[in-house]
Amino acid sequence: MTEINAILEYLRNNPKATNPEIADSLKIDVNNVKANIGKLKARGYIEVQGQGITRTITVLKEMPVSKHSYKKEIIETMIGKYMEDFEESGTLNDRIEVGKVILRLLEKL
Repeated sequence: MTEINAILEYLRNNPKATNPEIADSLKIDVNNVKANIGKLKARGYIEVQGQGITRTITVLKEMPVSKHSYKKEIIETMIGKYMEDFEESGTLNDRIEVGKVILRLLEKL
């Protein structure tokens, strides 16, 4: 997850969060938080109301999901399932066949 996506997710759950709070929770620089909030606001992803401790941020829309990250998530899930099959395989030949599938999936990551 990118910094900007992490900030958007944090704001969805914590609309009254301050920049230092976001920075501490996500372990990123407070200046990056400020810059990313500015980008999110400029791009129409969030709306900022008020200032300082009375500031409330409303998430207006979600960031688009990239095909690459979605594909990677699916492949990682598949690998997990095939690893279970690999561990439960009764014969050496079954393990070899499942292992080949796992290796092909790993190459796609």
